[in-house]
Amino acid sequence: MEHIVANKDDSLHKVGTQIQNAHEEIQEQKYRLNKLDGELSYFENQNEQHKNAQSQLFKANEYEYVQGKDNQIKLQDMTVNFSKLEQDEKAVGYEIDRLKQHSEQMLKDQIDLQAEVDALDKHMANLNNQ
Repeated sequence: MEHIVANKDDSLHKVGTQIQNAHEEIQEQKYRLNKLDGELSYFENQNEQHKNAQSQLFKANEYEYVQGKDNQIKLQDMTVNFSKLEQDEKAVGYEIDRLKQHSEQMLKDQIDLQAEVDALDKHMANLNNQ
């Protein structure tokens, strides 16, 4: 009987050791799972930050795109206005040249008229002296 009790004690000791080993293995697995859970949380956080950054970059890109389109339209408007101003400048230049020529002609006509007036004055003076 002592032999049976010793065998049972030995079996209980082995089972206790197995249970202890199983508890240690469970603790190691819990540690690994906690570590993996922490890493997963870290990467989820990083992913969320990355998504937010991508969203902000997308909004900035969209803003830049819209600004670029607006500036392109403004540039086209300015180019049209510039061409119109150049044409207006040429027209004003032509008008100035025409007015200069007209002024020169009027000056010549005035000189000619003054010469005729002087000639008439002399003729009147000659007629008065006779």
